[in-house]
Amino acid sequence: MTNKTDTTGDVRLSGISKTYGSFTAVHPLDLTVPQGSFFALLGASGCGKTTTLRMIAGLEEPSSGTVFLGDQEVTHLPPYKRPVNTVFQSYALFPHLDIFENVAFGLRRRGIKSVKKQVGEMLDLVQLGEQARKKPHQLSGGQQQRVAVARALINHPKVLLLDEPLGALDLKLRRQMQLELKRIQTEVGITFVHVTHDQEEAMTMADTVAVMNAGRVEQLGSPTDLYENPNTTFVANFLGTSNLIEAEVDSKSGDEIVLRAGGGKLVLPETRCSAPTQTGGKVLVGVRPEKISLTHADDAGEIPVGRNRITGKIANSSFIGVSTQYVVDSPVCPEFEVYAQNIDRDARLVPRRRGRPALEPGPHLRPGRRPVPAGRDSGLRGHRRSGGRLMSTLTEAPPPLAPAAPAKKPPRRRGRLVPYWLLLPGVLWLLVFFALPMVYQASTSVQTGSLEEGYKVTWHFATYWDALSEYWPQFLRSIAYAAAATVLCLLLGYPLAYLIAFRAGRWRNLIMILVIAPFFTSFLIRTLAWKTILADGGPVVGALNTLHVLDVTSWLGWTSGDRVLATPLAVVCGLTYNFLPFMILPLYSSLERIDGRLHEAAGDLYAKPFTTFRRVTFPLSMPGVVSGTLLTFIPAAGDYVNADLLGSTDTRMVGNVIQSQFLRILDYPTAAALSFILMAGILAMVTVYIRKSGTEDLV
Repeated sequence: MTNKTDTTGDVRLSGISKTYGSFTAVHPLDLTVPQGSFFALLGASGCGKTTTLRMIAGLEEPSSGTVFLGDQEVTHLPPYKRPVNTVFQSYALFPHLDIFENVAFGLRRRGIKSVKKQVGEMLDLVQLGEQARKKPHQLSGGQQQRVAVARALINHPKVLLLDEPLGALDLKLRRQMQLELKRIQTEVGITFVHVTHDQEEAMTMADTVAVMNAGRVEQLGSPTDLYENPNTTFVANFLGTSNLIEAEVDSKSGDEIVLRAGGGKLVLPETRCSAPTQTGGKVLVGVRPEKISLTHADDAGEIPVGRNRITGKIANSSFIGVSTQYVVDSPVCPEFEVYAQNIDRDARLVPRRRGRPALEPGPHLRPGRRPVPAGRDSGLRGHRRSGGRLMSTLTEAPPPLAPAAPAKKPPRRRGRLVPYWLLLPGVLWLLVFFALPMVYQASTSVQTGSLEEGYKVTWHFATYWDALSEYWPQFLRSIAYAAAATVLCLLLGYPLAYLIAFRAGRWRNLIMILVIAPFFTSFLIRTLAWKTILADGGPVVGALNTLHVLDVTSWLGWTSGDRVLATPLAVVCGLTYNFLPFMILPLYSSLERIDGRLHEAAGDLYAKPFTTFRRVTFPLSMPGVVSGTLLTFIPAAGDYVNADLLGSTDTRMVGNVIQSQFLRILDYPTAAALSFILMAGILAMVTVYIRKSGTEDLV
């Protein structure tokens, strides 16, 4: 019986490429990621690593080639049909869901009902069991990163894709999370494909690293192999630092090659030379800075025979804690770098300073162990020069400090009052144009008398009851018409706002101009236009008759026979048209702020497009929905122009009654009382609506 290697979790890319117009982001690429491995795509920004990852996830459509997950071709499958999950660079946690629901999102989309146990176990795996009911913004960056990992791992994907998930973390936390991710990968045994530009991160976590450059893989191998045996100068310099020495082959002696460089000779084992060589040929020798010992010229005799030597002068040095980085001016390389651990540093190994002679004849550099003279600790301190470079210098004991003068109380800065002065115009405006008229209107509502005899305040509240008793049908009619217009505005405005936010592209500005175009004409003119559009015998009424729409609206009591004008339908149409922009603009503003990566994350977690809209897009757009409905309903409930021009006496709204009381009947107390009743009713409904919609912070 033959044992076959399980390849159900392998990722195989065959001739995969991606182009954007004339730009090629990823050249045709063949790559295999073994099952259960921790694979890293390493490269600088713009090298094509993230594009490659997104093609595996299904978030980008390849221009050519195929993608296989095990034996299944998934090249053209949408993300929600692939056994792959992604940890995004921004984490893409759903802000409206708590941590528990974020982690359970993928399970619920797959139809799993009982998720409590699985979610609890996964949160325990990432050590976040006590944070289950918090929202993402209440967690630290490291905790959010672990939530993103848990949300992906709980679905048991064949492959977990990580798109630079540690890039936003500080250095200490990033190193902790590197070990944490490696621990999790070892425990769950899932194939990890990790994209990063951080060389240390890739070498710490990955079993295999593919170094990418300009859309191509420069070299593929283990971290040790890539570091010790780079095939190209790009790999040599991208993975750490290399001193590249231009040399000429002088001769061959046994298994060694003798090279000439900078007037001296270097000996290189032939096995370390990846390309065939011949006498007189040119080669490029790479030497890692940490594999070099730095010795002062006075101690040159202590260097063992047979070691390669390079002479030079220290041009600069930088103290970085665990080591000191030296830049040496040498004949073989103008800026030869050496990293020396800070163990009993030699005080003589300092860069040349202005006004003092340089160390002669200069330090000797050799590979291997550096002798450590006893008692030589220079106490070097780093300071920043005006040019911005760190330089180590000898420091003398500082002079004794003079007694500090008593601290003076800092003067009070007038700038602190500037914000309050800036608020003053707004406060005055509210006082003059809102507060004072409201007080005057309130006092008017409790007055008695007549225009001829004069009015005086008697605190007579019966006016409120009388007004409500007589005009309650108009109040109910106003609420009904405003509610109908608001619903129609939402049904018409949401798709249009969605189109502008996510699909309009270069047509976005033009569509926005069309949305706000009605604002450039008078409210009265816009309403009169509808009187012409809905005229008896016109094309609109004729079309509605042909489609038998008027039969239905007549049965509902919204139209009268074959007429639309002077009916409730005409009034609602006018309200809808006039207040539609007030619905679209806040909806668009809310939708535009939704991070598009949340849609990608939902699809990556098996949510179909409609499910993504229902579970992610619409809940996140609720602030716009609430704002739009309020901006539409409130002015529509108090409107009087549409009912006056498009309606009849049977369609009068409370705004028409208030206008009539103020301008025709001249009953100011009743008009003021009606205004306060309308305002109080709307305020009560708005408060309940906001609380029920869960957006109390908008009050």
